[in-house]
Amino acid sequence: MARLFGRRGNPYDRNRLLTDAARARKKGRRAKAIALYREVLAVEPENAEIHRRVAPLLAETKQPEAAWECSQRAADGLA
Repeated sequence: MARLFGRRGNPYDRNRLLTDAARARKKGRRAKAIALYREVLAVEPENAEIHRRVAPLLAETKQPEAAWECSQRAADGLA
């Protein structure tokens, strides 16, 4: 069953999280974008598209192991 509430007790709003993550990424706020994408992944852990989006951000923030894992999960999900 999908989690219906975010960490702060707010209802899960996928579209808002993805919009905010894209906005943060465009502004260079990589850590914020990663955190928002991870909120989506907490509910949708097998979402290959979100793993694909977050992997380069993790690499850019010097988190190579996490970037590799996300890249692998993205590739597995797209196969």
